[in-house]
Amino acid sequence: MKKYTFTFLLFFAFSNFSFGQSTKIATQKKIVESSKGSEKISALIRLSEYLMAEDFHRKAIKPAKEAKKLAIDSNRKELAAIALNREGKATYSGGILRGRRKGENLLKESLSILPKGKNINLKIENLELLEKYSRLRGNAMDSYKYKKELAVIKGLPMPKPPENVGGRFNKKRKMIEEISEEKEELTEEKEELTESLKSVTAETKQLKTQRKRLDQAITQQRERISTLSKYQMEQEMELMEKARLLDSLEFVRVLDSFKLKQQMVVLKEQNMELREQSMKLDLQKSQRNFWGVLSALGLLIGISLWSRYRSIKKHSDQLEEKNEIIAKEQERSDELLLNILPQKVAEELKENGVAKARKYDLATVLFTDFVGFSKSASEMAPEVLVYELDFYFKKFDEIITKYGLEKIKTIGDSYMCAGGLPNRSANHPFKVMSAAIEIQKFMNQWKDHKKAKGEVFFEARIGIHSGPIVAGVVGKKKYAYDIWGNTVNIASRLESACEPGQINISKKTYDLVKSKFEAETRGKIDAKNIGEIEMFYLKG
Repeated sequence: MKKYTFTFLLFFAFSNFSFGQSTKIATQKKIVESSKGSEKISALIRLSEYLMAEDFHRKAIKPAKEAKKLAIDSNRKELAAIALNREGKATYSGGILRGRRKGENLLKESLSILPKGKNINLKIENLELLEKYSRLRGNAMDSYKYKKELAVIKGLPMPKPPENVGGRFNKKRKMIEEISEEKEELTEEKEELTESLKSVTAETKQLKTQRKRLDQAITQQRERISTLSKYQMEQEMELMEKARLLDSLEFVRVLDSFKLKQQMVVLKEQNMELREQSMKLDLQKSQRNFWGVLSALGLLIGISLWSRYRSIKKHSDQLEEKNEIIAKEQERSDELLLNILPQKVAEELKENGVAKARKYDLATVLFTDFVGFSKSASEMAPEVLVYELDFYFKKFDEIITKYGLEKIKTIGDSYMCAGGLPNRSANHPFKVMSAAIEIQKFMNQWKDHKKAKGEVFFEARIGIHSGPIVAGVVGKKKYAYDIWGNTVNIASRLESACEPGQINISKKTYDLVKSKFEAETRGKIDAKNIGEIEMFYLKG
């Protein structure tokens, strides 16, 4: 029975975890309560992130503030900088004009306390947010300043300074902002004064009522005094004295009567005590035996109940600890699964245990490859080579995510992605073209940067083709989302037949995008194991 109960509790824990972000917030609150030290700071920061993800921006401020205070008290500057970043974002998103200004100041404070050389990603995020907020406020000078700092960190060309920085328009804009802030402060002061005035008005009304009652009482007393003559007052005093004397005599008589009754009660009580003593002597022996047995029995029951309570509490604590571990592992496995598979496919796999393969009548496949990679690989240290590939592929991931494309896989220095799956869309060829142009633009910028330093650089070839494909999940131990079909082979051949720095597309793809993109024909070119393919170089 215990075995089935434990299994049911485990199943209940798993099902509760999948109910969504609200359960995730509740679970995170429990983790915060049970955590200490740096773990509690990290748990508070994560709770703030979950609340912002649910658009509870004002509620997200409190855990971020608490994390900041704990981090500062324990001299953990990096965690304090992260907490300030979350508090700044929550304050900016959930506030009015002053809240947005306060959010910017918190981001600046996060930059100032971040230790030098630590958490470059956090520094970049702070600078990007400050540049964005400055641009939204129309402050071109601040925006330019943050852009320069980002260019230095990322190794990108310096931005051009804005025109007419610090002109009359900026001064007027700043004055308008200051006036808006003063207006908000005056509004708050006006509301406070209104509340105070209401309170004072109510108190004044009560005082007037009390004064009116006192005036009436004083008037009545004066009228009574004025109607009495001196003789009448003396007679009234004499009558009052006589009445007092009679009352005292009556009180003495009643007191004597009470004492007599009290003595009779005492005699009766003495008789009752004598009778009770004789009865108590008879009951003492039996009572001693009864209470002795009852005490022993109560002691045994108490020991048994305490032992049972300790056992149940220990089992309950162990079960709660295991449930928390299971929840954390489930969350981690979900995050890993979403890094490997598209969200739609991952949800189908979790729900059914399998993900069906699907055919797409039209998708656009993009292949990239680095020119001369094998030769450069033999001349570079392994760790440098892996670092370079990681740097380029992370940027490719960022670009295709921006355009809603799906990364398929990387093989060596080759990178493959596709548009139009797993969610079907009509404009995926245009998105793939835009992503390809941005990739080559990035490669050219980085090539110029490397040349200026005299370092080894890479150039990319890109091949793109549109057509039908089949997509699905393969494998049992390590899942992999992949695509198959002649469309994939043709895209690979187009990449092989491309020149460095160019984007080689097929005629079918060009026919789909020629309304918005220009291309230069290359004629028909023979492709290995496929035959002649009409190719075009994308120009923009």
